[in-house]
Amino acid sequence: MDAITIPITSITADPALQPRTDGLDLDHVRALEMVAEAWPPLKVVGPGCRFLLVDGFHRFAAAQNLGLAEIAVEVLEAPADGDLHALAFTLNAAHGRPLTLSDRRAFAARLLRAHPDWSDREIGRRSGLVQPTIAKVRQDLEREKEIAPAVARTGRDGRVYPAKPRITEDNAGSPGLLATTVPNMPAASHAVPCAASADHRRAGTHDGWKRHCGQSRLLSAASSKRGCARSNPAKA
Repeated sequence: MDAITIPITSITADPALQPRTDGLDLDHVRALEMVAEAWPPLKVVGPGCRFLLVDGFHRFAAAQNLGLAEIAVEVLEAPADGDLHALAFTLNAAHGRPLTLSDRRAFAARLLRAHPDWSDREIGRRSGLVQPTIAKVRQDLEREKEIAPAVARTGRDGRVYPAKPRITEDNAGSPGLLATTVPNMPAASHAVPCAASADHRRAGTHDGWKRHCGQSRLLSAASSKRGCARSNPAKA
């Protein structure tokens, strides 16, 4: 896209579109003032006699500090969905001073407030965060009642998927949420001690337990008979 030169006074810089949660880095602004001739064009949204800045907030501040009357810009069309925040985030994430984790989490939270039905992976793709981080942001927003839990999620492919149930303090005791249950194990015989092997204990199967106990009793009985025979050879 070709750049044009416009008066700085025709550009509006809305702080709400700045994706950096800590605002402008004044040291970075001063560094840019030293290399004004190397700046790439700012990106603004038009058309009209007023332009809204969506990329180049530090350069714009440096230009104001230098007292520049005009500056090069690329004029972009507004996105179809009208989400200038998302456009500003995408452009700022692509170059320049890197966005911090806090910047990305704040943008993810904004997306979740606007689209709680989007999947965590889709939110992560747009914000540059991994799915577990998005799940934590979603959980925080749900706990603060800023968004309602979604029963279904929409993926990048546009398909709707049921949301996986998540164990919380409120539903931890609800039936059906535990992955495993502990089976009732048979009581050990007092007459013949029966200790299950490690494999049987790990498997936790009732049938395995009974087989092992039966084998233990047979071995115990056979050993007892051999002991009696050795102690009384006449009866052997």
